[in-house]
Amino acid sequence: MNLFIDSLHQRICFFSNPLKKEDPLFFEMAFSYPLLTPENQLKALTEFLAKEETRPLFQSKRVDLLLPDSGIGFGSFELPALSKGKALDAFNTRFKVSYPNFEAFYVSQEEYERSKNGCLYFYTFVKKIRIDQVTAMLKTRNIAVGSVNFFAGHLARISDPKNIYPKATLVVGEDNAELIITKGRTALFAYDFGYGARSILNGEQFFDSSYHPYHDRSSQYAGFAAKNFASKIPFTDENIAKTDPKAGFSISRPKELRIMKDEILANYVIKNNFRKFYALIGDILARYASAPWFLPLTEIDTYAPGEIVSGLTDIGESENLVFKPCDEGAWHAIYKHTISNHRLFGSAIKKERRKLDWRKFLTMEIGKKKA
Repeated sequence: MNLFIDSLHQRICFFSNPLKKEDPLFFEMAFSYPLLTPENQLKALTEFLAKEETRPLFQSKRVDLLLPDSGIGFGSFELPALSKGKALDAFNTRFKVSYPNFEAFYVSQEEYERSKNGCLYFYTFVKKIRIDQVTAMLKTRNIAVGSVNFFAGHLARISDPKNIYPKATLVVGEDNAELIITKGRTALFAYDFGYGARSILNGEQFFDSSYHPYHDRSSQYAGFAAKNFASKIPFTDENIAKTDPKAGFSISRPKELRIMKDEILANYVIKNNFRKFYALIGDILARYASAPWFLPLTEIDTYAPGEIVSGLTDIGESENLVFKPCDEGAWHAIYKHTISNHRLFGSAIKKERRKLDWRKFLTMEIGKKKA
């Protein structure tokens, strides 16, 4: 039995293996709030499992879990041209230095590229608590979790094993969107936009920025930095969120927003939003087209409403970037594949035990009173 927390469409669904002879079971439930945070995921799961239609989950001997990409991080370290064993030791040391709280993470790594001058190690990591909370909650309901994977990792795994080329996938739901880059059976990157088709197409929400479309987050960060520059208050998400957006810098908006009215204004806002959305996609692809990745991506598999595909295509034609539309059936085919365990979950860098100098220990005068 497969259980999928779909943050892209704010729903949870379960389904039995479609390869079995009997008709596969399927049930899904939509939610009015985003499923990006662990708290909301646990809340949604509680509501989902309270439904009578989910009884088969409790009767199943094994449930394979597919999680959202929120909280999954990706990175790379350039290391000297060492043997694989020594390179792994060097990676572990570099990770510990970069993340002093390394014990709080699951982390998996692999050698991405090697030359006589050095090697590039790619890694994927996530805070243990984000995963353990969900699996522990299911365990308290007597639901036995077998395999665990995240969506981008699952998308890479079910790709054609003979295809070693890079691939970009864009998924746009009503309230969230995600761009995923894979190469072969490895997920290299997943970017969560934090907004979806509803925001892009409504004609009322003008995107100030590709990265923070409504400007508030950027303004909060700037205001917090200006106010606490010389203080010891930490730069945390919680502290930044408490800052009044008006405390940060202000930006000027196009005069067209004041002059235009009604449908003309709405069309102008929508075109702006598409340009900002496209610009961020272009920034990401440009990053992966250069060192150390060198992945020239000119086509994107796009799971999105027709208006989104058309709007992006109109801009992309001049840039020679193709947005290849994928239908709803192709989307369902993605998550109905059997979910296999990703090696990230359960992998961690352990804290080294303190080494004893046995020569000094065995020559100590144990038990002798100090003078």
